[in-house]
Amino acid sequence: MSFYRYIHFLSLDVCVGALAYQAYFYKLQTGMLVPINLQILLFCSIWVVYLLDRMIDVRIDLIRDERHQFIQQHQTKLLGLIGVLVLVIANSLIRLPIEWILKGTFIGLFLLFYWIAWAKKWFNRWVSKEFLTAFIYVLGIVFPFVNVHEVAIDCLLFLFFLIVLHHLKLFLHITGKKCSTFLLFVEVVMLGIFLYLYNYHNSIFLISYPLGITLGVQLIIHYFYPSVHQRAIAEMAYWSPIILFVYELF
Repeated sequence: MSFYRYIHFLSLDVCVGALAYQAYFYKLQTGMLVPINLQILLFCSIWVVYLLDRMIDVRIDLIRDERHQFIQQHQTKLLGLIGVLVLVIANSLIRLPIEWILKGTFIGLFLLFYWIAWAKKWFNRWVSKEFLTAFIYVLGIVFPFVNVHEVAIDCLLFLFFLIVLHHLKLFLHITGKKCSTFLLFVEVVMLGIFLYLYNYHNSIFLISYPLGITLGVQLIIHYFYPSVHQRAIAEMAYWSPIILFVYELF
């Protein structure tokens, strides 16, 4: 197995993408680099959530793709890894402001509700699993520090949520659960947001290109290379904010 496939099967590519977008939105909000403790906390939290998510997938939905087979084969080792990550999370939490700890606790409780809803088969009856997954992902990245009082920033956050939702629905669509109408609707809404930013908040539009790159990769996969094997490329597209920070170095 190639080195990157290990990274993908362990969801480390997702963690890197989350860190990149956390740094991006923190920079937009404060003009500074995100504190290292917050980055460590997010990285470990996202990793724990995704590993547990895969384990629940295997037990409840009996999913048997390559990623889930890998998780199933290494469950004992991964449970040990999760234990270590939980200790790192606890150590990072005590170094953060109490306000951020309380917000993190809220996200944790929301995540617990998500897993209960999954176990009780409430998804699709009351709410889409992909909708809640996208919401929790975005919430975990920006909720501790975001201050939504600017229309342009609100638009970027909503756009980011739609991109994550589009990503999840896209691969659901590719694997056979067709939702082409929904995907087209979301794509039109996202195009409308980009046009709005271009016309009314041009300075924000000019630094929204990481979001454009992430979405662009998804659109290319959707219309030209619709294959589940492109999932790793779609995950790597979330690394696009790194371009912004590299550019600032020069």
